[in-house]
Amino acid sequence: MFAKTNIVITIVISVANLLPLLAQPVYLSSASQVGNASQATVPKPAGTAGGDLLVVGLMIEKGSDETVTPPSGWTLIRRTNNITQIGMATYFKIMGTNEPVSYAFGLANGSKWAIGCSRISNVNPSNPIFISNGTDGKGKNVTAPTISTAGGKKLVICFYTNNKKSTFTPDPSTMERYDHPYDLGGTPANMMATFEQLSDGNTGNKIAISASSGEWVGMQIAINEASPLPIELTYFYAQPTTDFDVNIEWATATELNNAFFTIERSADTKNWEGIRDMDGAHHSTNTIYYKYTDTKPLNGTSYYRLKQTDFDGMYTYSEIRSVYIDASASSTLLIYPNPVIEQICLSGNVGELSDIQLFNAMGQNMSHQIRISPGIKSQFILDLSRIPAGEYIIKTKWHTNKILKF
Repeated sequence: MFAKTNIVITIVISVANLLPLLAQPVYLSSASQVGNASQATVPKPAGTAGGDLLVVGLMIEKGSDETVTPPSGWTLIRRTNNITQIGMATYFKIMGTNEPVSYAFGLANGSKWAIGCSRISNVNPSNPIFISNGTDGKGKNVTAPTISTAGGKKLVICFYTNNKKSTFTPDPSTMERYDHPYDLGGTPANMMATFEQLSDGNTGNKIAISASSGEWVGMQIAINEASPLPIELTYFYAQPTTDFDVNIEWATATELNNAFFTIERSADTKNWEGIRDMDGAHHSTNTIYYKYTDTKPLNGTSYYRLKQTDFDGMYTYSEIRSVYIDASASSTLLIYPNPVIEQICLSGNVGELSDIQLFNAMGQNMSHQIRISPGIKSQFILDLSRIPAGEYIIKTKWHTNKILKF
């Protein structure tokens, strides 16, 4: 039987402010553990290298009745307790060259615990923590309280715990990184999420919803960015082609001690793979152009970033770019660029698209603030110049004939 099917296509896009490209802090990986021993021990995240920032979130069953002794080299960021019901302590450390495989935080009074350790690059090594804030309460809605940032792009970490073995639904404006409660002994919970603060000002409360009501603690921590990249990056693009390849291009105005670039690709911005190394210019004050074609991109959304490595082995990352390719036989759709500055292009069999809508992270329909116009070569151009910076979702329908068996 033949039936006409509507395929709903949902694409997450970012509308970005046009800002100078700095070495913005980048979340890379985490490790977590739970237990009830006298030491809360957490392994070092895989791939950790010298110069990385490690941030630990330690959730403590007994709250203010527990005393924590951190291992050598770790600095307390903030301690927040909900009286004796539950507590949270966060610490940081800049990685050296000879580090143990795990870190043990002493607990004097036998609390059950849940701990996570996160690895972050592109930070200011002499002053990695910009600001923090913590609060406590009771119920299911756990709040990581707002902070105010200034001076450039920040990575913000949100920690959540309560005196249950519950998991959390993260705030929709954040990305969950781990959710590992102590589910054997009933407490504590342990979730961490991150988001990027692209402009100065208040971040707003970030509320995660617990599966179980209880006494809770929440915290926000902003990470300071490093100095500008050792390269002055003029632009960095990733753009799909009609052959379903992705052209990756960038240019540098200056380079200092630049050994090489690595183009990295990911399906989820969590797990990255290097797909090509390219030599840098070492030292240059002239504009230099680079180009590479990824002939085997992922079907759907592919994320790309540049890893720039110095001669001394230190490295930094660029901002992330993404493209969307639907290479199925019946629906060929290209969407670029992402993040967006003012316009985004939908290219391919766009004559079969209908009902193009834009929603913000709160689910509000923002379609009245965009203009849609036809472009060349089977394109739709969406003008997003009146949309404030943030995360948005494009939803549309694809009309196609498919053979369906009933």
